[in-house]
Amino acid sequence: MYSDPRKPIEELSLIFNAIGWEKRLCDLTEKQVQTLIFGLQNSQRIEGEITIGKLEDIYYESTGQTATTSLPF
Repeated sequence: MYSDPRKPIEELSLIFNAIGWEKRLCDLTEKQVQTLIFGLQNSQRIEGEITIGKLEDIYYESTGQTATTSLPF
């Protein structure tokens, strides 16, 4: 039986505890990246903790790109 999904930060912590916090993203294997993506996709939605508007602002500040969740009007 599966338990309730973890919060995204908890899931990220679990994965990096297994992979190793000292590893750089560019040093991750393809398998480790797939594990990270899978774990985060199956965690709780982050919108439950932070408003979508704030997340879009953070995304833009970090990437310089508009998030795909934004409405074009």
